[in-house]
Amino acid sequence: MKNLIFAFACLFSFSVFGQTAQDYLDKGFWATSLIDKIDFYTRAIKIDPDYAAAFNNRGSAKFYLKLDYCSDYKKACDLGVCNNYNTFCK
Repeated sequence: MKNLIFAFACLFSFSVFGQTAQDYLDKGFWATSLIDKIDFYTRAIKIDPDYAAAFNNRGSAKFYLKLDYCSDYKKACDLGVCNNYNTFCK
C-alpha cells in the first residue's frame, strides 16, 4: 500500500511540477477563456522570463480584454518579436 501511495505521489508531482514554459504556452494557445490564456502565459513567463512568444501572446490576450498590452508587446520586442509592438504600440 505504501508503494502505491508513493507511486501516485510521484505521478502527481510530475504532472504538476513537470510543466515546462512550452507546456504552458501550448495550454494558453488552446485555452478558450482569455483570462485562462493570460494565466497560462504568465506561468510560462515565470518559468522562462525571456520567453518572447509568451509575452507576445499574453499581450494579445490583454489586447482583446482591453487591458494594458503594450508592456508585454514591448518586452516581446526587446526579446526579438516586434510585429505586434510595431503595429499596435508605436
